[in-house]
Amino acid sequence: MTDLSQHFKPAPKPIAGPKKPKGKIAKLSNKQSKVKNGLREIYAEIDAERLPVCQGCGCFDGHIAHSHTISQKRCKQLHKEHLITNKGNIELMCNKCHRVWETGKLILAQKLINCQSMIAFVKIHDTETYNKITSQL
Repeated sequence: MTDLSQHFKPAPKPIAGPKKPKGKIAKLSNKQSKVKNGLREIYAEIDAERLPVCQGCGCFDGHIAHSHTISQKRCKQLHKEHLITNKGNIELMCNKCHRVWETGKLILAQKLINCQSMIAFVKIHDTETYNKITSQL
């Protein structure tokens, strides 16, 4: 019998990824935890009240997500954290429509079915962004 071991290389060892920091995972602050729990409740209410249809294009196939008209980050910048869990600030949208709204380009967003209602919400709660959006006309 022939020894074939010299013809085959041993399997390479897997490359180790970045080391995880030792210790505990940082806990959410009370404020962060409250917002996260509030969002979970609001999302459940929205899911019970609305059909799982994109409010931007009307499609109901694919992934429909909860999309904030005024982003969570922007709500924090405005010191209006209450808007994060405001149902009026949350739309059900497919990924394509969500990306269109996120670009901030009105020329693209005008094609969305819910564009006017989203702009009206922004006008009430974030005049700076409203002025940016409407200056594109």
